[in-house]
Amino acid sequence: MRSKKESHDVNEANSGGFLGDLNKVTPRVTADQLPDEDSIYYLSDEDPDAAPEALVETWENPVSNDWYESHSEAMKVARRSGSPVLIWFTNSKHSPTCKLLDREVFSTKVFKDWAEDKVVRLQVDSNVVEGDTAVRLRKKEYVKKLKERYNVLGAPVVVVLSPRDSVFGNYAGYKGGNAEFYFGRLRQAYRVAMQDYGKWKESMEKRGYRIWHDNRGRSVFAKLKRYHNGQLLLVDPDGNLSRTHERKLSVEDRQYIADEKAKRSSR
Repeated sequence: MRSKKESHDVNEANSGGFLGDLNKVTPRVTADQLPDEDSIYYLSDEDPDAAPEALVETWENPVSNDWYESHSEAMKVARRSGSPVLIWFTNSKHSPTCKLLDREVFSTKVFKDWAEDKVVRLQVDSNVVEGDTAVRLRKKEYVKKLKERYNVLGAPVVVVLSPRDSVFGNYAGYKGGNAEFYFGRLRQAYRVAMQDYGKWKESMEKRGYRIWHDNRGRSVFAKLKRYHNGQLLLVDPDGNLSRTHERKLSVEDRQYIADEKAKRSSR
């Protein structure tokens, strides 16, 4: 199995990310999402053409069909795509049961075909292989904190999360020959997690969050915090800030801003 290695994220086990990449979803736009221009400001020392770091990181990471190793990266992808996260806590060196679960479930074509469209896969391996001592210690600490966070003891343990990080499945151990039953539990946890995500997304839209698209079709779920002379400051549900320029947005989003301006000028 391939893994998305993000060694710089080993200390970010508790971080989140944007919710976006929902290109097929039509957002419900609520009123008063643009703040009054009298109350907004733009920091003149910021370059509006500079790449907004958080936004670039969000929009330029596609949904992965492989196993991630970074919790923060997996959660960012989940929130962009609206897909639940399946975390596999394993010990690839010392656990025969983990190898059995991999062989009978995770390495099968039926699971891979399902997971490719349904979930973001995150592998947390207690067997840390790293030549650099300092990096190895950080990775071990990362694994320890994730296990504590999700109340994981031993291996294998599989946890299913909604995109907002709510747990809807925690399955310890595996008995050989029970692949169909085990896979069925994962599918059920996925369905419940998706229901939770839908309710959460609806509640966030009522608070002014919406899906923004850039002119390349990439998207992000965020709330407009400031707008002035074409400059936008966006905030995601986790409080992360990004800035961009109106000209970099989709035609639909530029029209949305124009419509909101017209509403305000007519008041």
